[in-house]
Amino acid sequence: MPVGTRCYVVGWGRTNINSPAPTSGLRYANMDIVSQASCAAAWAPYRAQSVTSNMICAKYSNGVDICKGDSGGAFVCAGRLSGVVSFTNPNCNSAWPAGFAKVVAPSIRSFIRSQTGI
Repeated sequence: MPVGTRCYVVGWGRTNINSPAPTSGLRYANMDIVSQASCAAAWAPYRAQSVTSNMICAKYSNGVDICKGDSGGAFVCAGRLSGVVSFTNPNCNSAWPAGFAKVVAPSIRSFIRSQTGI
């Protein structure tokens, strides 16, 4: 997906790090694709999380982000499942781009196929 593409993420996670535990209320948020280079640069100081070609990065402003409880949720671009929620900064405040497993990446597709048979 081109940089700047508007996508959305779906999940049951918290709305911020200090909110109560996830509920049964499904939520969504818009996020825009950012470049691999800018994503990698943002995460470079945090060596525990590297950014690879198997990932899509996206960000939005005004504190919109994924948070605890959203892992594994759908990241949808142009009406298609494009990624799966993987990581964000610990404060869930959109300070850095969030990372999503890119479902069309060969190694991710191989894993999905080996686990599901599809």
